[in-house]
Amino acid sequence: MNTKFYHSVIKWRRSLNGLKGLKLNSLWCEDPPIIKEMVKDFFMDRFRTKHRVLIRLDNVHFKSISCKENALLMGRILEKEINEAIWNCEVRIPNRMGLILGLLNDVGRS
Repeated sequence: MNTKFYHSVIKWRRSLNGLKGLKLNSLWCEDPPIIKEMVKDFFMDRFRTKHRVLIRLDNVHFKSISCKENALLMGRILEKEINEAIWNCEVRIPNRMGLILGLLNDVGRS
């Protein structure tokens, strides 16, 4: 029974997603080989042309960090540091993560 239902849903979706025809030069066409050729030609032409807009970042000045800051970010993080960060975290946003951190704070202090 379940497979019959799912097959009917797939068949219905296929009918909705199907391409019945295309308008070519103001004429409606329903012939599958011609439609296939039209779609292929459209996309081949679309990717053949070089009308792509390239983003240039020549005059954009990004903020940078010092070598010392980079070394600090790339260094090892100790389990002790993670524990201290969690236990000292003040939760202000009531969401799932806030609830978890709040519980951890309560457990850590007891």
